[in-house]
Amino acid sequence: EITAQQFQIFPNPVDAGSSLTMSFSATQKDRLLQIFNIQGQLISQQEVSAGSTFSLISTENLAPGCYYASMDGGLPTKFIVQ
Repeated sequence: EITAQQFQIFPNPVDAGSSLTMSFSATQKDRLLQIFNIQGQLISQQEVSAGSTFSLISTENLAPGCYYASMDGGLPTKFIVQ
């Protein structure tokens, strides 16, 4: 399981239209990365393959504001698109 200390997003804040990187300890199985808006609505999701240590998240389709990233429904990490 990925904990808050093993889960980092940078840069944060990120400029709209750029990509940000989410880094974490290597996963032992496929995981589901989900992005939610401030109202808790699911904005996007992508599969993270077993053994991965990072994932790139495009902000191209995200309006400026506050978002949350969660791995397998775990504790969310906040990030800001400006």
